[in-house]
Amino acid sequence: MGYYVEVQEDVKIYVEDLNPKSKKTIVFLHGCPEVISSLNTNLISYQDWVIGVLE
Repeated sequence: MGYYVEVQEDVKIYVEDLNPKSKKTIVFLHGCPEVISSLNTNLISYQDWVIGVLE
């Protein structure tokens, strides 16, 4: 069951706690295309770094 958390005045985010007993947290942020583009660039850079370390 989800609920809203007020993060600042007039700004609320919807929270869905799928496993309240878990000690680990995963945050999924759904945003505009700029966020996706930035994440893709950072993930590709990280992947290239990991492959370089493993070689």
